[in-house]
Amino acid sequence: MNPSSPTRPRFRPQSGESVKHWLFVWLLSFVLKTIWTAVIALACVFAVEMFRHRTAESESSRSRTDGPPATAAVPAPSQNTQTVELTTAASIQKQQLTAAKFKQRQLLATYEETKRALEEWEREAAAWENLGPPLLSNDGGKRVAADSTLARRFRAIITQERPSKEELARVKAQAEELITPVREAFENPADASIPLESTAPALREMLVQARKTRDTYREARTGVEGLIAQATAPPASRTLEEAITALNREDAIARADYIEAEEKKVKDEGTRLVAEERMKLAQVVAQNEMAKVRDEAERQRQGLFHSGSVWKGTRTVRGQNCPSTLTIVKREKDRIEGTVAWTYERRPATMTIEGTVQGNTVSITVTAVMSGAGMSGETATLQFDPKTQAMSGSYESQGVPGGPASYRYAKEGE
Repeated sequence: MNPSSPTRPRFRPQSGESVKHWLFVWLLSFVLKTIWTAVIALACVFAVEMFRHRTAESESSRSRTDGPPATAAVPAPSQNTQTVELTTAASIQKQQLTAAKFKQRQLLATYEETKRALEEWEREAAAWENLGPPLLSNDGGKRVAADSTLARRFRAIITQERPSKEELARVKAQAEELITPVREAFENPADASIPLESTAPALREMLVQARKTRDTYREARTGVEGLIAQATAPPASRTLEEAITALNREDAIARADYIEAEEKKVKDEGTRLVAEERMKLAQVVAQNEMAKVRDEAERQRQGLFHSGSVWKGTRTVRGQNCPSTLTIVKREKDRIEGTVAWTYERRPATMTIEGTVQGNTVSITVTAVMSGAGMSGETATLQFDPKTQAMSGSYESQGVPGGPASYRYAKEGE
């Protein structure tokens, strides 16, 4: 050490308070230095970021001026977003492909089932053609022709209508036409096309038709085989076709006879019904005539006191001659019902009556007073004179005379 250089006096605490003061100063100095260091660091970071930002802006403006590719102007999605979208699209395509292949496989299975049924149809049709029609002319058919019952059964079988070979070929072609695009799509692993909705129902309909036709030919074949097994009689001199022709002729004659017999039966029945109707009509006419005769006899017996007859005259009440009209509304045997209309003191009155006709004596009783003067229960006994066609007598009420009355038969409109 140079004794001539100045020296900084070193702090040496002398007491407890001096030590505390020294520690406080040191801590404060440390904190200030730390804060200052942090501020400087932040200022450096800010300066660096500003520099990078301005550099990026200048590069971007330069790129726009130079005309970059069109794709550079569109912000590209992040790598994660692209991955999710690609994965989703691939999953959807896989599901669609799986569903399409499932439907294609189903249709192919249905077609294979239909194809087997069509092949069975073809085999059964060939077996029938080899067995049934040849019997019409060969020796085996002659054995069947020897028994008319067997011949009739064979006729019933062979005359049934069945689909022809042309129909079989048409159905085959349609089935192949429907399944060809489906088969091609199924053989292509990447083909996710969905078959038409109408394809499955059409194939199922063909399947039902093929099975039904197959069974028809099979039943015909087995039925004829049973007839051949039952034909144990010696062969007939004529062929089965000739026997069937003879059966048709016999049946036609029998049918004509039956129709003629039915027509005769209907004719006879019609004749019988006509005769019965005529008899009923005659009975009705006779009954009507008898009723007319009875009615005329009753009319003759009733004479002028018939239903609807009108009698006009007067009845005396308290010394006044009151115009009066007696009408017989209804007569059954000797009982009569009617009305009496009369005028008393210029006031009209109407009463209903009932009574009897015994010979030339007419007895009436007032049953009700409809309007005006009169007395219910009033009675009258009148004697009829056929020569003058008039009747006269008197009214009375409860045994008390009420006054005379007289009526004369009046024609209608008088």
